[in-house]
Amino acid sequence: MFTKHQKNFIKAASASVLDTVAGKIILSDVGPTSESFFILLKVDDIEALAPWADSFAAFVAATYEDVRHNTEITTEKALALTRQRTAKKLRQLITETKTISEHDVHYCFGVINGLTITLTSRGTIHAFLLHESNTLDGKKRYRWLEITATPLTNKRGGRTTQQPADEEASLVTGTAAEHDILLIVTDSVVDAIGLNRIERILIDTPMDGARALLERSLRALTGRISFAAMLFPLGVEARSPLRQTETVTSSMKQLLSKQTETASLLIPTKK
Repeated sequence: MFTKHQKNFIKAASASVLDTVAGKIILSDVGPTSESFFILLKVDDIEALAPWADSFAAFVAATYEDVRHNTEITTEKALALTRQRTAKKLRQLITETKTISEHDVHYCFGVINGLTITLTSRGTIHAFLLHESNTLDGKKRYRWLEITATPLTNKRGGRTTQQPADEEASLVTGTAAEHDILLIVTDSVVDAIGLNRIERILIDTPMDGARALLERSLRALTGRISFAAMLFPLGVEARSPLRQTETVTSSMKQLLSKQTETASLLIPTKK
């Protein structure tokens, strides 16, 4: 059974924005697994705003929930099947609306189970992990690890070419460290505020306050671009400013380097 949980989702947009963002988070509250499913969606500038964005995000979440009801299925398999059905639904929307192309829709969705993160992304939605470690002289050091840094393009002869939509997405999975913070964010937030400022907010402020401060900072921005972010403290939800010292685990390194090719996981889709 899954329940909605939206306090980790931050969204800011003026009345004159030309793009659309949507997000949804659901938590499992019974059964052998305890996990959070999230999706952050962005639709680029189009002739009209995308009124279907919220329902599309809800469709993706409901699809994962439906697939996950099969308790024998792995998280990776469930996400692969969800991604397959999402791509099919997106093709239907493109055909029906005639106002968007496959390159106008960006998303990141995935599952957090304890410290294990599994996600898939497409386009310009980023997933970062804020990690703390100690320097040799004992001082704290924070750094951002971009989980979605794996390239979505092919470089041939010095030129970058766009991959077909079905080939862009891949699954990344691995284990983070206790007290790491997962940030899912639109590129507009990174461009407008920057990771350094977000880092200071998260280091200096307890999580509830950090969410509120980040939201106020985004709402203070003006323009015709939407801003959206999701914050997930891993391991411990309620805490004061970051104190724990960890090293990047080998499994975290795998998270950053491992792309799970899921062609073998997918059931062929009829076109």
